[in-house]
Amino acid sequence: MKETDYGHKNPLRCPKCDDYRFLDFKGVRFPEGNKSVGIKIPFFDCKNCDTSTPVVLFPERIIDNVKKAETYYKKIAKEQLDKINDGEFIGLTNSTENKTFESLNTVGFKYDSKDYYFIPGLYRQWDEGYLAPVFFSKELLLYYNSHSDYKVKFASTSRFHIFNKNEETLIRYGFGINRNGKIICWLGDLEEDLQGAENDVHRKLFLTFNIDSDHDIISDYYFNQIEANWTSSDNETGIFYYRNEFDKKLKKLFGFELTQLDINTLIDEYKHPVINESHQIENSYIKLNSLLTESLNVSELKKSLRENGVDAKLIKGLKGLKLFEKFIEHNLKIDNSSKIVSPLFVLYDLRLLAGHIKDSKYDEKFKSCKERLNLKDDITELEVHQEVCKKLKEMYEYLNKN
Repeated sequence: MKETDYGHKNPLRCPKCDDYRFLDFKGVRFPEGNKSVGIKIPFFDCKNCDTSTPVVLFPERIIDNVKKAETYYKKIAKEQLDKINDGEFIGLTNSTENKTFESLNTVGFKYDSKDYYFIPGLYRQWDEGYLAPVFFSKELLLYYNSHSDYKVKFASTSRFHIFNKNEETLIRYGFGINRNGKIICWLGDLEEDLQGAENDVHRKLFLTFNIDSDHDIISDYYFNQIEANWTSSDNETGIFYYRNEFDKKLKKLFGFELTQLDINTLIDEYKHPVINESHQIENSYIKLNSLLTESLNVSELKKSLRENGVDAKLIKGLKGLKLFEKFIEHNLKIDNSSKIVSPLFVLYDLRLLAGHIKDSKYDEKFKSCKERLNLKDDITELEVHQEVCKKLKEMYEYLNKN
């Protein structure tokens, strides 16, 4: 379990199911007779098991203990109840409510100061507000992903950078994407990196797509930068890495190149789909299939199989994926080869569906792909894409280990 500066596991971890929770704020009423006090209380809520725990903030420490929180807020409410008359109601807000970090407000981004104080790991006694999360809609990425002078590179499904044509980052420490598909960036990084007249266009774009906080910080971006927990890539970046490592090992073991195309050029041209939009996702399937299937060196695979005792008749007529499956089974001596390479066959089928009219036959074939990935039928196309990439990455990772 990853430890934090609080001396125990991250308070966002649910004590019941261990999933990561999100920050929420709820109005709680404390009545006494016919008068009452309302307090806006922070909670850590878990979507996975529906638990909700009130939170108390002390200097540099967050306590998510129900009994301590109840005692704390009842005491505050009692102090106010003793001051008001019968029939009165007053509402109390936290001192962190709508706080402005003046030194970081030159650009004018909107943010919720409560996030900075209540989300574990963001508060610092120096540089107050620097790690306040600022949220943007994913539509911001459409401009950069389609612009010839910029490239969006995803290190994982929830962490990415924007590069210019000189391979310089727009925001030095990059961005995150939370579980609701919203972009996250630290207020201090935005203020520092978007200064100067040359960044006028970027500032205006970012301000246009700046949205309200949903108080959910969970992403590789948060884990890497705040918890210093460098998670393994779960997307195309991981696929490319493990595929290249696999290629190198095969060259050393069998003396031939598995890839007959310039895979580095293809990778450089690859564009990650950034929103749930069919055209982007279909183009990704086409490019991934070129990288992983069409690039297979069929002649060398056949030659290697023959040299290792496979009857030429048994591989006559076999094409890329079937040859690769046979190679894994016979030359690498790995059982369940058909199950192992199944993600590649799913990718191939999704590539065939790309550009087809979405009629009943399309729906039937697409449903089959989801079933082979053990996915529910009602998930989005982008979620299917992310699962395909995850399975492909795991496949190459497994092949490297074995």
